[in-house]
Amino acid sequence: MSDETVGAAVTLRVYDWLSLVDDIDNEISSAVEDEDTEDHVEVAERVREIVLARAYLDEETPLPNDQQVSVQLTDPDWNFVMNTLSHWADIADDMTPGVDPDGTEGREVVAAIRAQLGRNSSGE
Repeated sequence: MSDETVGAAVTLRVYDWLSLVDDIDNEISSAVEDEDTEDHVEVAERVREIVLARAYLDEETPLPNDQQVSVQLTDPDWNFVMNTLSHWADIADDMTPGVDPDGTEGREVVAAIRAQLGRNSSGE
């Protein structure tokens, strides 16, 4: 098995996973607008599909927000997740200072992922 097929699992609340999906949707929209759809959209859609399969009971029913769910992704996919969350956290910070949403939540999820993956702050 190659490193592309072997991955690590991370456990977060369904709420956190669904927030990530929102950021992925933003990332896909931005990539399409910028006509940067080569690998970026493919990775985003793959991660989105994996996360939603774990966060939903069926096609229409999400699991409870506080339920803990594990998602397994490859290292490149985890790098994409952390970069996406960090990018949209920075954008949220610039929206309206002192008003939710700010980027704190996204950075907390990145920190939780890094802790579970045993990575340092640079995502290595």
